[in-house]
Amino acid sequence: MQRAKTMCHELLKAGPNDRTLRLLALIAYQDGKASEAIDLLHQALGRREDVAEYHSILATSYRKLGKLVEATTAYRRATELTPDDPEAHNNLGACLFDQRLVAPSIDCYEQALSLSPNLAAAHYNLGNARQAQGKHDEAIACYLRALRIEPTYAAAYSNLGAACYATGQRDQAYEYYRKAIELEPNHVEDLNNLGVLHHDRKQYDTAVECYEAALSAKPDYLDAHVNLGLTLKEQDGSTKRLSATGVSSMRCRIVQKLITILLSCCSPRVSSKQLPSRIAASSNCGPTARKRAATWVLCCVRTPNSKRRLHSFAKRLGCSLNWSKHTSAWAIR
Repeated sequence: MQRAKTMCHELLKAGPNDRTLRLLALIAYQDGKASEAIDLLHQALGRREDVAEYHSILATSYRKLGKLVEATTAYRRATELTPDDPEAHNNLGACLFDQRLVAPSIDCYEQALSLSPNLAAAHYNLGNARQAQGKHDEAIACYLRALRIEPTYAAAYSNLGAACYATGQRDQAYEYYRKAIELEPNHVEDLNNLGVLHHDRKQYDTAVECYEAALSAKPDYLDAHVNLGLTLKEQDGSTKRLSATGVSSMRCRIVQKLITILLSCCSPRVSSKQLPSRIAASSNCGPTARKRAATWVLCCVRTPNSKRRLHSFAKRLGCSLNWSKHTSAWAIR
């Protein structure tokens, strides 16, 4: 890659060339330098504005940076230059969907499919749009069409599982999530969702394994932390054999102590920057619980209505929360 980059710069010394600039932009994008790619593409477009591929790469770079309005403009220009390109319409639809413009995105996907009925990505994206509209049966049909075209489409299995779950088809959802995980073993959302299904079946040990696998892949995954705590609590209260080993009881107490630390660290007098040191200094529990608490707290304080969410999580774990005027902190009762 570095050799190609060096050769491109040597070519540019002989004079500006839009194709060389395009190649440098692709290299920059693959190196994670989307801003640099955008600058190079604007230079290329300054020499050849009528090349749809340049606009598409530019749009993808803008989208990478979260600049969806600019990305939409670039994708639209690409569709104007190549109106018969199904990929261009599909990409424009995906960008519109990212902006919650569901109906316009559907128009783009349907246009893409009219040009290329076997474009699996367009069927998948159309399924996502139908799912967003609450049309789960239509979404299921779209995902199945995508999978008939591309049988190893992991994301399609994942979202198909979600659509089946939404329609009460738990057994089908279970099988689709398992298939998605076979294709992408470290996909944390699928691991978490499979854990929920095991929890629903009262298969608590397997649910815990799923949540811990998700947290191993992504330690700051909030949903898995919450679901793990709920499952440990349910597991501890439902199986007498666990009290003999003490393992589940111990882990459940860790979760309860975690909540105590979490809430005490969310005092109004404590800023988010102080949270890690406050948790590290706590003597309420061991390092595992402190680490998990730190992750959980930092996830919560970065979201709107963080106190309400904390209160809700603790309540679901069976804790009653009260504000202590003496300690300026939440306390478990």
